[in-house]
Amino acid sequence: MKKKILFYVPRILAALYAIFLSLFSLDVFSEDGEWYNLLIGFIIHMFPALAVLMCLLIAHKRQVVGSFLFASLAVFYMIIANNEMHWILFLVIPFPLLVIAGIFLWEVLSKEKIELIEVLDDKGEMTGEIKSLITVHHEGLWHQSVHVWIINELGEVLLQKRSLTDYVHPGKWDISVAGHVPAGESYEKTAVREIKEEVGIDIDKQKLKLMFEYKKESKQPERHYHNRELDYVYFVKVNKKEFDQNAELQESEVAAVRWFTFNELEQSLYDLEQSRQFVPHGEYYSKVINALKQKI
Repeated sequence: MKKKILFYVPRILAALYAIFLSLFSLDVFSEDGEWYNLLIGFIIHMFPALAVLMCLLIAHKRQVVGSFLFASLAVFYMIIANNEMHWILFLVIPFPLLVIAGIFLWEVLSKEKIELIEVLDDKGEMTGEIKSLITVHHEGLWHQSVHVWIINELGEVLLQKRSLTDYVHPGKWDISVAGHVPAGESYEKTAVREIKEEVGIDIDKQKLKLMFEYKKESKQPERHYHNRELDYVYFVKVNKKEFDQNAELQESEVAAVRWFTFNELEQSLYDLEQSRQFVPHGEYYSKVINALKQKI
């Protein structure tokens, strides 16, 4: 519930604030003049509202960048005011921008600050260090993660579509369920918890079957993101009808889920155009598919 509130509140506030600013542009039409001069004046007066909407579009997917832009707009307006701003005007113009910037930043921090991760060395051994997930990804430190592939009695495999607001690979098809292992928590406990959180299904940990361990590394330098994971890869078999009836998706993380046959999945991954709809895990997909085929 808290994540939903943090997701919607800054976006709604920003949209309402843009509408509020646009109302000042209507004053242009109360003046005398040629229609084209009035139109030009209206467009010019709409610049502040358009700037807010542009920041909102960026912040929708890049909350940190958007937060910086909203705060910059507030500072820019205060500089223009040249220290002659009345406190009421401050509450009306820059203050809402600072509030919106703060909530967008809070949205990001709320996802990461509670995730403390145990750092591994290059051999996968515990180092004794515990750091935040943000730090782990920023510094490219090895850490633990679990992947759970969900299959049904028909031999279909479930994939989830990542949230459109996700920081990494938004809107792309990915592993059924996955998550980082918090400090002090076992792989199995993390797997069971992530299944419940992301798709709303209760699974007995005895039903989890370990397929293999997998080390992977990926980088997105433009986002200061360097992921180095030791993954414990599980599968669990469920009844398709029961799953479809009881599944409750975590809206902040999962946009949709879909059952794929192995043929559908392989054809999509090998097709250059369709493969762009999937998180680029490379050879990992083949390793998973081959392992799952042996379990059916």
